[in-house]
Amino acid sequence: MLDYPDKTACILWFAGCNMRCSYCYNPEIVSGKGKYSFEDIKIFLHSRKHLLDAVVLSGGECLLSNGIKDIIMEIKAVGIFS
Repeated sequence: MLDYPDKTACILWFAGCNMRCSYCYNPEIVSGKGKYSFEDIKIFLHSRKHLLDAVVLSGGECLLSNGIKDIIMEIKAVGIFS
C-alpha cells in the first residue's frame, strides 16, 4: 500500500461525499449509507490489534461521516497509525 510502504494496513471505506468529482473511482458510494456501526468498527480494530500497523480512511469524504472523531480516537487507542 502506497500510504504505508512495508506495513500491514487495511482500508476503512466510508460512504457519502459532497464533491461529485468526474474522475471518482467509487461513484456508487457517493450517496450511499454506511453499513457498519461504530461498535462494528471497534470490534474489527480490536480483533486486528496485533495484525495491523496502519488503517487508511478512504472512500467518500471521511470527514463528513458521523462519529469520525470517535473512530480516529479508537484507532489511536488501539495503537494503530491512521
